[in-house]
Amino acid sequence: MTLDGFLAAGAITAVAAGEAMTAFEILWINAGAELLTAWITERSRRSIDEILKLTSHHTFVLVDGVEVERAVEDVRKGDTVVLHTGEKVSVDGEIVQGQALLNEAPLTGREEFVHRKAGDMVHAGTFVREGVIHVRAQQVGDATYLARVMDKVQDSLENRAPIEGVADHLASTLVKVGLGTTVATYILTASAWRAFTVLLVMACPCATVLAASTAISASMNAAARNRILVKGGRFMEEAGKCTTICFDKTGTLTSTEPALTDITCLGHTDEKSLLEMACSVEVHNHHPLAQAIKAESEKRQISPIAHSVCDYYLGMGMRAVIKDDEILVGNAKLAAKHKANISPLEAHATRLRNKGLTVLYVLRNSQPMGIIGFAATARPEAAKVIERLRGMGAKRFVLITGDEPNSARPLAKEMGFDECHCQIMPEEKALLVEEIAQKHPGLLMVGDGINDALALAKADVGVAVGTSGSEVAVEAADIALASDNLHALADVYGLSQKTLQVVRQNFWLATGSNIIGVAMGVLGILSPVTAGLVHIGHTLGVVANSSRLLAFKPTEYPPKN
Repeated sequence: MTLDGFLAAGAITAVAAGEAMTAFEILWINAGAELLTAWITERSRRSIDEILKLTSHHTFVLVDGVEVERAVEDVRKGDTVVLHTGEKVSVDGEIVQGQALLNEAPLTGREEFVHRKAGDMVHAGTFVREGVIHVRAQQVGDATYLARVMDKVQDSLENRAPIEGVADHLASTLVKVGLGTTVATYILTASAWRAFTVLLVMACPCATVLAASTAISASMNAAARNRILVKGGRFMEEAGKCTTICFDKTGTLTSTEPALTDITCLGHTDEKSLLEMACSVEVHNHHPLAQAIKAESEKRQISPIAHSVCDYYLGMGMRAVIKDDEILVGNAKLAAKHKANISPLEAHATRLRNKGLTVLYVLRNSQPMGIIGFAATARPEAAKVIERLRGMGAKRFVLITGDEPNSARPLAKEMGFDECHCQIMPEEKALLVEEIAQKHPGLLMVGDGINDALALAKADVGVAVGTSGSEVAVEAADIALASDNLHALADVYGLSQKTLQVVRQNFWLATGSNIIGVAMGVLGILSPVTAGLVHIGHTLGVVANSSRLLAFKPTEYPPKN
């Protein structure tokens, strides 16, 4: 007999015995349980929608050379959408004209603005920070990348955790046990009244069915409200069980905020003069590299010099006139644009690039003064997060990176990694993850970029960090952290463990109350109506216990300097 059949038999028997109120209780408990589950699931969907619903309502489309305002839902594939500074991208497509700095943080978590030009792809949900671009729409509406991610994540609410199958199996077993217990009670006591009471106690294992599903749904809801997307109950259950955690380095353990780490001067120029010129040129620029130059200047108590002319070249750098000298601070493209000679600096620039640094040239009147190197520093919270994870049960930590050993190994040693694998290509990274998972089952992989996508897919649980992330990594991952802080990883790891703890509590609550109810029914202590009240009590108890997960709060991250 199925669960629904058993519920129907209990309700019919109650009506036949003149216990209409008891029959109502059975039906009410079942309907109420389904309603509560649907309510928690809908809350999860709304929370996910708030994170991912980022596109605007109106945009501008080029029609016969004229910009015409149009509702986003009316934009069609092949239309040319014109996007200005401050506007939100509403389609996926290719830039056919113009260039701009884009804020892709809502989609990728990357804080640094990205330079996009003709031939590059842009995605719905990002913002034009500076510039004007014409985009030929390739995917619109529900076909955009953002919409596809939203659908996958929302559909994943139906991706049941293995422990929910345990609950269903237990409920099915209770149905069989209930039928046998009812018959046995009648044989032993010769009391139809007591047998009927036992039937009512066992006829509604709703609390057992809800034990796992309500806890999983509540935890996914809480995670989504805190910008953590869990793509299915299975991953919420498994995350906290993983004892081996593999990390990518660049963008995952290192910060997106660059730090000025190297200054190379030519001729009679000293570091103070070079930095003074660079700071004077970049004083009004909000680019992350400019902010790093200004931060280092303040640290050395170097003040900028006033300039009369200042030009900004998108994706290249800055030009200013200081004391009748033309000063350029930027990349090789800027130097080429102004026909400046950077050959004396190329050997130094190559050395810095080989170390993984970003290089800016500083030139006076087209002659090189020197170069400045910028490195991504270790995230201040990274070591603390690894310590938290170790305290919660993670046993083994592995660093897997494509970086050079001279930059990766010191970081691995500093943070207490058990293994460090350097100069690993994306395909090799995926194979390495598979190999480690075979030796140490229960592997969680943390990454952020396209080169991590294969490894994330091969891990038991793949986690994409929002910082410097790529769309491919987010789509390949089982859990996506939209937060720009690694503490969110430890938060979801702990939430997974708390969820399993609540599920186990729910099983004991549901099964224990059933056992006590049956014993009281056999002894004649419970009446049929009271048996119905037992169901109401333990069902509400399970839901109330699961709802505690809705109060989940992430770690309060210290403010960035």
